[in-house]
Amino acid sequence: MRDIDAPTTFFFNLERSVGQRKQVVCLRLPDGQVTSEPAEMRRHAVSFYTDLFKAEGCDVEAADELFQGLPQLSPAQSDTLGSDITLEELTSAWHGLQVLTPPPGLMKQLQRLLVDFFWSGHHWVPASVLYLPVAEGGQGLVDITARTAAFRLQAAQRLLYGISTEKLAEVTGIQSIRVLENLVDE
Repeated sequence: MRDIDAPTTFFFNLERSVGQRKQVVCLRLPDGQVTSEPAEMRRHAVSFYTDLFKAEGCDVEAADELFQGLPQLSPAQSDTLGSDITLEELTSAWHGLQVLTPPPGLMKQLQRLLVDFFWSGHHWVPASVLYLPVAEGGQGLVDITARTAAFRLQAAQRLLYGISTEKLAEVTGIQSIRVLENLVDE
């Protein structure tokens, strides 16, 4: 039994050691000291990455050498792109976007998708699901028309068959017969 268990233990210990290697358990500070305090390690990491990604001036000659093979804008293009946009330019660009014609067939495809969606019945939940109790996977709503019809049938049954007030109290759970008689008399 121990031999069968050995590979499982081996792989479990291997995974644990890999997991431990992914965690930072200690950190060497710039002064050479080693710390294992989480707050100190966090403070040092924030300082390190802040220094790493801060904006610094660069050597102009090195930048020119780096950008030498890339296409450049002409001075006129640079001036045009660097100028302020006027309200008229913005308005004309906006109107230009509004009059673009869609690709052929796009509107027909969109219309077909919408019609298919609505005719498939996926945009609503069937009423049978809405009125199911929540425990059965429904929404637990009350069907007002069915409830009204049930009340009307109960009222008709009381009028036609003359259910006594005692029986009515038993069915409705009203304890005081006097309260029930007052309700029936009204």
